[in-house]
Amino acid sequence: MDLSGSVHRLNPRGDASTTLPGNRPPEWEPEEPMPQILVEYSDNMTDAFDRRGFALALHTLVATMAETALDSCKTRFRPIEEYVIADGAAHHAMVHIEVGLLSGRTAEAKSELARAVLALARDHMKPTPRLTVQTTVDIADLDGDSYQKHVAARSETEKE
Repeated sequence: MDLSGSVHRLNPRGDASTTLPGNRPPEWEPEEPMPQILVEYSDNMTDAFDRRGFALALHTLVATMAETALDSCKTRFRPIEEYVIADGAAHHAMVHIEVGLLSGRTAEAKSELARAVLALARDHMKPTPRLTVQTTVDIADLDGDSYQKHVAARSETEKE
């Protein structure tokens, strides 16, 4: 996925605008307590899915498109040992990515982000000729009224 040049940003007002990195609309400041990202994957994808590489690239993508701080991105991976896909045959596999953002984005904005996340996920999977892999993405709304965050930063002496 090419993110060079202009960047499409999605903001809580619900519009997608083409801007250059760092040019945020003055009337909108990003909220910090998000995004929350959960990636579930069938355990037969463990060796084929570069999870760390995906998460690092995903954080940059989401921070850019959703106009949030990179430091706010958090991704959890959850391998699924017990699952049934389609007819239950062993050649079925899945990866499901849920990105939770503060509510207020339009369906079009969420769809644009979902397509970008899906493409990025596919870029971080090795070929799996013996598996049929279903990769899905859901951009979900977090309730800004009830979602809270606290960061306890490590002390300066611990950083060295």
